[in-house]
Amino acid sequence: MYNGIGLATVRGSSTNGYVQRNLSHVRTQQVRNQVAQNKGGLQDWDAPKQKQANKAILEHQQKRQIEAKVFELQVQLEDEGLNEEEIDKKCQALRKKLNSSAKPQQIHEGGTHARAALKEEEDRRLRAAFGIREDFVAGAAFDPELQAQMQAKRQAEREAREKEREEERRRV
Repeated sequence: MYNGIGLATVRGSSTNGYVQRNLSHVRTQQVRNQVAQNKGGLQDWDAPKQKQANKAILEHQQKRQIEAKVFELQVQLEDEGLNEEEIDKKCQALRKKLNSSAKPQQIHEGGTHARAALKEEEDRRLRAAFGIREDFVAGAAFDPELQAQMQAKRQAEREAREKEREEERRRV
């Protein structure tokens, strides 16, 4: 016997005395916790938030790429043996050219922020293609209170438009 569990002696029991726990036993506390956890269902569920691209980081990466190209030109011109003034003029001209021709969406590789910016643009185009409003909330069609508010708002807008039409008819 160990901690008061099992047989005092295995003699005559036809067992070796090894005691195992019952794995098929369901603990009531564990079941209660799981039921409480699942009670709400999908009511509290929200769609995962999409990470927003940090425009400052994207601009910094773009400037960094431009400066890298300018530095390569500077090293090449120094190797050719040009004087400092000519090198500075050519570097400034290249920098100005690259800054004027650079586009914010030009960066396709560059980490999570570039991918997030591309994804935002893709989502915007998709919403425009399907005619989905910017203020759309998933599951709002099933909320009776929200639907009643939206209906009242549309009714008020409709009445305001009708009043404007009546006033214009009276003026003419």
